[in-house]
Amino acid sequence: MSCGCLLHDPYLRDYYTTHGENATFIAKTYYHTTTAVCQIGSGSDAISSVSVSKNMFETVARDILLERADHTLELYEGSGANWRLVKSATPGNLGSFEEILFANNEMQDSPVIVALIANFRENGCAVGLSYVDLTKRVLGLAEFPDDSHFTNLESALVALGLQRNPFACRGCQI
Repeated sequence: MSCGCLLHDPYLRDYYTTHGENATFIAKTYYHTTTAVCQIGSGSDAISSVSVSKNMFETVARDILLERADHTLELYEGSGANWRLVKSATPGNLGSFEEILFANNEMQDSPVIVALIANFRENGCAVGLSYVDLTKRVLGLAEFPDDSHFTNLESALVALGLQRNPFACRGCQI
């Protein structure tokens, strides 16, 4: 398991750095070029380094912790020779990075995603509903009978806390 270690100097609030193999990994994976890598020092003592903006840091953190399963993420703060570990997370243990992972407006505005299928039969309609709650990190699945006004579906959507948004429909067939 590889470690994505990022360093944060409090005096440079909006920038982070990463070094060594992690610098090369971030440059290739997120910047799609190795020209972002600079060498600190000279000769055999040189070490690769990449500067990461706050926005890129959030992107890297989300990708490493929510999409990949082969990395851990560590954040150190300090300066000079005085650095201390302030946050550490793995894909299964997001605790200390939750405020970064779930802070963007897109996730706050639509924390629940729902997929529906209606199966019309002679004796009524059966509705299949699946959802993911991004805030609570919960997956759900249900099937229930409904009437022609979809009152049970409406109750289920209200219980999930969904806001009505006609523009959020993906793959709808009317």
